[in-house]
Amino acid sequence: MPEPVDNDIVWKMTPEWLKEMITALREGCTEDVFATFVCNECGAALELDLHPDLTAFSLYCPKSTEHLCASEDIEDPPEWMKARIGGDWLD
Repeated sequence: MPEPVDNDIVWKMTPEWLKEMITALREGCTEDVFATFVCNECGAALELDLHPDLTAFSLYCPKSTEHLCASEDIEDPPEWMKARIGGDWLD
């Protein structure tokens, strides 16, 4: 059985540009702010899926999840994010 992931270590290894996007999303940024988020690898506009139970989101590059694919918890998603419920979640 694999060892559990230490999220504190993962966060410390996360690039600053991605930390800024994740923090903005967790803090309920506007949809207009989200629309400015682009892939650091290819420049594509990032996409977001919200978990059906409204407790997590996935931020990813639509051209390749090898560029960016991050799932994060969220406590109170803004209304615009609720229109993005979907994705392939492993519960």
